[in-house]
Amino acid sequence: MKFFYILRAFLALLFLATLSLSAGYAQAVRLSVGFNAGASRLMHQTRFETTALRNLYETIRITHPGGYNWEAFEEDFKLRQEFNQARFGFSGMLTHRDWPIIAIGEAMTSSSTYERFAFGLTLGLGKEFFSFNKQYSCYFMGGYKLAWDQGFGANTLVKSIGHEEARNLISTYFSPEDPLGSPRGNLLAARGGIGRTVDRDKMLTVGVDAYAELDITPSIKRESRMTNYGFNVFVRFSLNKTTEDARWLPDFYYKRVNY
Repeated sequence: MKFFYILRAFLALLFLATLSLSAGYAQAVRLSVGFNAGASRLMHQTRFETTALRNLYETIRITHPGGYNWEAFEEDFKLRQEFNQARFGFSGMLTHRDWPIIAIGEAMTSSSTYERFAFGLTLGLGKEFFSFNKQYSCYFMGGYKLAWDQGFGANTLVKSIGHEEARNLISTYFSPEDPLGSPRGNLLAARGGIGRTVDRDKMLTVGVDAYAELDITPSIKRESRMTNYGFNVFVRFSLNKTTEDARWLPDFYYKRVNY
């Protein structure tokens, strides 16, 4: 547990250091915000027999004098350890021209349901690159993500029921409080994407990015995982220009080109 507190403190200090540097060299920082729409696949790996679904099983079992075991319950309800979910929301990305550091904040619909939001802050090492005329860009990063998924829990259990009719019926009354444990998680994240500017000022970018997140939350705190991967189609607007040339190549490159 201490490791995660130390890791959070280190990343927070690193982020604050970047912001303080940015205050003096504002042109070296790029801040963009936008809208995302895509899908993810959640691999929660829940032990259903330890959740509130056990009560449903016991209710059915006592009405079957001939016997009804847990394996039959899982088969009848088509319980699954992973599923897909459409997602949409907003995000902001902060990058630095010289430092290999990226920060991403998100407010996306949950990987368990479109009815609840999931908030996340990802900090890590990475870089954003631009083509010579700044028409195309790409980025990649790897780091730590602190997540708060308001949809993780009861919605995860309901969505794990593969039998459509049973899922629709259960969703009308099945709503235990935090049945899978804490909705907060510590994740290792990897992201990357490519985009293209669509306006003359090179401020509006459309593109696609992909991500993979591995839940490293201690199992004593929560056995079910927030591990997931997916993709987003995004539209981002840069809130500031970085440099006069805005290509984020080393200064000596520009001098050589000018000469």
